[in-house]
Amino acid sequence: MWLVLLHRKEKLEKDTEKDVVFVEGEVIGGFTPELYRTVIAIVDMRMAEIKVTRQDFEELKGAVRELAEALKEAQKETRQEVARLDRALAELAESHRETREELKALAESHRETREELKALAEAQKETRQEVARLDRALAE
Repeated sequence: MWLVLLHRKEKLEKDTEKDVVFVEGEVIGGFTPELYRTVIAIVDMRMAEIKVTRQDFEELKGAVRELAEALKEAQKETRQEVARLDRALAELAESHRETREELKALAESHRETREELKALAEAQKETRQEVARLDRALAE
């Protein structure tokens, strides 16, 4: 909370003056000039402790500028990395698609091989039967 101390001489009855102190627009009472100067000195010291100097402000602006530049650079690097990852993901998706196609072709080839083996097995069975029939015919 900031206190605003205003000091002024107030004309009182019988043309006498009294030091009056106002805090946020309210009269808080009369102070002697010495007490008033002491209060003002304390307030001035406290204000000096918290006061932001031009140099402090310039240093802060410089720090903010450096942070903004670092952020821009980080964003640039992030965009580049995201673009690299996008390319890698696209390559991976293409490789996956090709692998899937090759697997389909391999499965089809395997199915055809099984059909051929089945046909060969049937032909061998028929050959055995024919050989057995010929053996019987020769034996008669």
